[in-house]
Amino acid sequence: MSSSLVTNPHNQPSISSWNTKQRRTFQRILSGLKRASNERKRIRIITLTSPPGHPRTVAGGKLLAIRFQILRKRIIRKWGCSFEYLRVRTSEGFGVLHIIYKGAYIPHSWLKNQWSDIHGAEIVFIQALYGQKRLARYLVSQYVAGHHTFMRTSWSWNWVFRGFVGLWYRVRRNSLDMLSAIREWDIILRSRHPRAYYLEHRRKKRWKESLKIIPLTRYF
Repeated sequence: MSSSLVTNPHNQPSISSWNTKQRRTFQRILSGLKRASNERKRIRIITLTSPPGHPRTVAGGKLLAIRFQILRKRIIRKWGCSFEYLRVRTSEGFGVLHIIYKGAYIPHSWLKNQWSDIHGAEIVFIQALYGQKRLARYLVSQYVAGHHTFMRTSWSWNWVFRGFVGLWYRVRRNSLDMLSAIREWDIILRSRHPRAYYLEHRRKKRWKESLKIIPLTRYF
């Protein structure tokens, strides 16, 4: 097993010491973990390596992403399951992908054979993960704030739900403070239809505020 996966998650840097990019990645990971918990879906992580000689360039990174999508389609076709993920690409070795995904168990031998066929690399790890906030902090500490260079984060549409980043910014903008925003966001993540819930919640809130304003306007 990769050493980065077995490091003690209790001894990680404080979130307060992170920069904006690290905090943003933490929010994306944690939102997906919470959503998966509410959907009663298991979270696992796959580590995909690159073979010696794979170019450490922008073109090499794009090729790695394309080949991952080929693997994803094979997983869906073979195992008949959804595969929603958050992907972190780092500069370890000749390029490594750390895939946090919601989905069924995938046999390691099958996964290894498929990635070898697609990308020519035979070093593949897969592991089930548990917990939410502590786990998200651990993942960011390892793959974003670690000793290697963090390069890019991306995710599938339903890692949380489609458009979740834009909705999160709206929640922050319309909240009194960050704590209020986080509390409201947790409620949204637990709802079956997050965007519809938020819009209805905002409509009711504006209506209640209007009831408070109307009586005051009679005195001016």
